[in-house]
Amino acid sequence: MKPINGQIRRIKWKEIAIFYLIAVCVSAPFRLGLVKMETLINLPNGLNAFYSVLKALGPILGFLVMFYVIRVKTFRNNSFYGTSKIVSILAILVIPTMMTILGVQNKSNLNIHYYGFIYSTAYCFYALFEEYGWRGYLQEAVQQLKLIEKIGIISVLWFTWHLNFLLPEMTLKQHALHFLFIILGTFGLIKITNKTKSILFATAVHLTFNLLTDVNGESNKRLIVLSTAIVVWIILLNVNDKILKKNIYG
Repeated sequence: MKPINGQIRRIKWKEIAIFYLIAVCVSAPFRLGLVKMETLINLPNGLNAFYSVLKALGPILGFLVMFYVIRVKTFRNNSFYGTSKIVSILAILVIPTMMTILGVQNKSNLNIHYYGFIYSTAYCFYALFEEYGWRGYLQEAVQQLKLIEKIGIISVLWFTWHLNFLLPEMTLKQHALHFLFIILGTFGLIKITNKTKSILFATAVHLTFNLLTDVNGESNKRLIVLSTAIVVWIILLNVNDKILKKNIYG
């Protein structure tokens, strides 16, 4: 829809505010360390890694409330699998597979390959929960805006949701770099979902931000995983384009 007198008439800002309030308030206790599940229930065999998923509980809960409780009328362009189920599944499997093969060092002295699997699987769910909020709801809710406006709104809200500005150990430079990565990520993920319509594919790409920046300093492994993932994703995006053309033109 084109703007009328410089304004967009059909963006439901109140609904976006409700979604965002849920996303922030539900995630905040876990993101700020106010609730530390591992001290309440310590899980064996490295399974405490799955507690990280709770930090992303807000966005997916906001998505569920908006579409299944409030029942907003926002049209959903993106779905779990999108254009192709097999393409999306292969996309999400790349990083966990590589992390399992290469392994991840850990303080619990667990087998590095086992821990690589546990660690990367947990972050898959973390990224998926986030993506259901940012791409599953928020991107859809502002779909009528120009690209630069969508990037601006999603980036600011996504950056603020992390609540890192409340953590005194982070420097201004770190905040600036984080915001830059958020902007680039928002742009890239909009492009990915426009191509694939897939929240799962977006989750796979999201992992490069949430997972590969935290592999216990093993930069060589990050590079191998990232390089492999990019090559596979480029191939899968080309396959996705062929599937789209086939569906359109028969």
